[in-house]
Amino acid sequence: MSDGSKEREPNRWYELSVRYAGPSTITFGDSAIAVTGTAFFEHDATGEPILQFDLYDWEQAEGLFEAVGLYQWFERVGHAGAKSVTIQDDRGTLVASGRVRCAQCIQRLGSPDHPATLRFEASSYTYSTNTASKETCFAMPLVNLVLASFGRWHELPKVIGQHPLRIYPTPEVAGDPSNPEVRFERDRKNRVIAFPLDDGFCYIEALPEYKEVRERLSSETISRGITAMLVGGSLSRNPSISDKESSFRHDLLNLLDLASGHHTGSPWIEYRDSNGLLSRREHSPSIAPKWKSFHPVLDDDQKPDAAYFLSLGLSRTEISSRSTRLLISHMTDAGCAGLTLDDKITNLARAFEILGRECGCSSQVLRDSLTQESREFVADELRKCRTAIFRLSRKKGRQTDRATLERIAGRVDNADRKENAFGLIVAAVCEKLGLEDYTALHALDSSRQMSWSDFLSKIRGCVLHEGGLDFGSGDWTPTEVYDVCTHLLDLLIRVLMKRLGSQEPYFSPIRPFQQLRALDWVTEQTQVTELLPCFGGIKQAAIEDSDEDESVLPPDAELN
Repeated sequence: MSDGSKEREPNRWYELSVRYAGPSTITFGDSAIAVTGTAFFEHDATGEPILQFDLYDWEQAEGLFEAVGLYQWFERVGHAGAKSVTIQDDRGTLVASGRVRCAQCIQRLGSPDHPATLRFEASSYTYSTNTASKETCFAMPLVNLVLASFGRWHELPKVIGQHPLRIYPTPEVAGDPSNPEVRFERDRKNRVIAFPLDDGFCYIEALPEYKEVRERLSSETISRGITAMLVGGSLSRNPSISDKESSFRHDLLNLLDLASGHHTGSPWIEYRDSNGLLSRREHSPSIAPKWKSFHPVLDDDQKPDAAYFLSLGLSRTEISSRSTRLLISHMTDAGCAGLTLDDKITNLARAFEILGRECGCSSQVLRDSLTQESREFVADELRKCRTAIFRLSRKKGRQTDRATLERIAGRVDNADRKENAFGLIVAAVCEKLGLEDYTALHALDSSRQMSWSDFLSKIRGCVLHEGGLDFGSGDWTPTEVYDVCTHLLDLLIRVLMKRLGSQEPYFSPIRPFQQLRALDWVTEQTQVTELLPCFGGIKQAAIEDSDEDESVLPPDAELN
């Protein structure tokens, strides 16, 4: 056996904690004033960036203090903000820009021997090296990413195996490559998730400390920890933090959330050259998420694994839409361990109301059932009524009267519309998207018990309009509500998987056996107890409402 049998030392090209320190300058956007001093910037996975400035150019600052007063100057720094703060060290320059404000004045009075100390916050932090060269790839430290795939070794193409940013590069091992022992010796350090991206590749490699950090996260000894590094072999996608038009970084982290069942984050992005040398680093102004577990959409121990899911998701334009991002957010929040039933219902209701609006089934247009002549008459009369009320509002002197009349005039516009009950929205979404759940649960509607759609409408109304669920009423039990929430979560996962183009099995949250299921496992023949194990002795509940559709909410009660 070759030298590959020796224990390999990791290539620690990365940093887990960043610090820049040196001469610094504050410039202001509304004047030519620039104040100098010394500063440092620190950032790691455990917190938000720290930018601290010590004023030492006292003569220049003193003239400013005499003009506006020391206290007023600090207030100006805090409220009006600065244009930028720069720090120069021996390797490069950090520029904090965008919305730069003084977050804290640690010492208000100063002297040349004891300078005033300020802490700043900015919306953008970029560090550029003095030897910056052509950027060809990028790297991101990943916070809280835990995947079963890291527990297996993988055979990798040479372009990844020998990449300059590999922590454990794949060595050349003498012997027949088809020999299992040779392959094991060559690939045993390849704890890597690799997936294609456009015409290039990405890979995620676990850190040498991965197991230790994972155990500390699982035991909640720490709330954040860097567990892996992601490397993109090209810049075909823009991963920039500061570019508001770029969605790649956001989408990538969303997909990692779904695949892992934990909220992940990345404190900064590095741009490097073909030799792996640092050219530029962009720091995120926001803090990385805390360790939190929720239901993943796949079992990474089995196929399809995280590599498949990342490759598929990043190839779909749907992942970048606002509605998909909101659905992912509500799905991960609803699936969080330890979340109250009320909070689960709130997140699920918001998700399905988004889908209802997309499918055009969140409300009914009552005039659609009228003749053409009647539709035109109703539209004309409503327009006249709205105009008359709006004109009346212009004549009122009191602002409260005007606002009330304007609101009434606005509601006249929707007088011929009726908001659908939440349960009916969910049923309509199922029908529109070809999901057989409503058909399978229709048997409940034929009994004398509360129907599935009425049950959904009632629990949503209790949570959003009555302050919370009342288990003392006898209308339902906690287990029944839990099962309904789990089924809605299962539905939402299937919707998202289909939206991302997946045809593979997903990890179902429905008890008692959480398992991989086909996306179309629910059919007309599916038993109610397979979807709602405890949906059985629910008594008919009186839903107090004056409308003939007892679950309909007024227009102004719709969720944002």
